[in-house]
Amino acid sequence: MRAKTFLFVYGTLMRGCKSELGRQQRKRLSMESIYVGPACVEGRLYDLGGYPGLKLNLEISTEAEPGSDVSRRAWKVGGNIVGGELVRLLNERISFPWLDAYEGVYLGANDSGSDNRGGYSREIAEVQLDIGQRVKASMYVFSGPEMRFRQIFDGCWLRFSRRSKT
Repeated sequence: MRAKTFLFVYGTLMRGCKSELGRQQRKRLSMESIYVGPACVEGRLYDLGGYPGLKLNLEISTEAEPGSDVSRRAWKVGGNIVGGELVRLLNERISFPWLDAYEGVYLGANDSGSDNRGGYSREIAEVQLDIGQRVKASMYVFSGPEMRFRQIFDGCWLRFSRRSKT
C-alpha cells in the first residue's frame, strides 16, 4: 500500500477531539477513511492557540547505516514522541484537496508541495503503531517558527487541550 494513502493526525482531526474547530472535518474524515489505530511519530508538538503544530525530528544521524532513508534515520536521533492516530484514506484524490485547504496548504510553489502560506506542509514520514509496526504516512507539519509557541512536552494534544480548559 502506498504511503500517501495513510494519514497521521495528531490534533483537531483526531476522533477524540471535542473542539468545535474541525468538527465538520472530523466527521468527513471518518466517512472517507478507515481507522487503523493509535500511532506516534518522532517530533515536537506546539500549542499554536486552539490547535497544535508538529515539527518532525528529521536530523540526519552520523551513525545511520549507509543507504538508509531519512525517515529511518530520524528514529535513531533522540527527540520527543508525538501521539496521534493513523487512518487509511479511501480515496486520496477526494480527501487531500479539502484536507490541504483545512490545514492551509497551498500546492505548486516548491518541491515539498507547499509554499507555506498557511504555515503547514504535507510531508511523508515514518510512524509507529502501538502494535510496533512502522509505516510511512502523510501528515501535516508546521513549517513556521516554533520559538514563540509553547511546547507540549508530553506530545498529546487531546490531553493538553482538555487540561487547558479546566
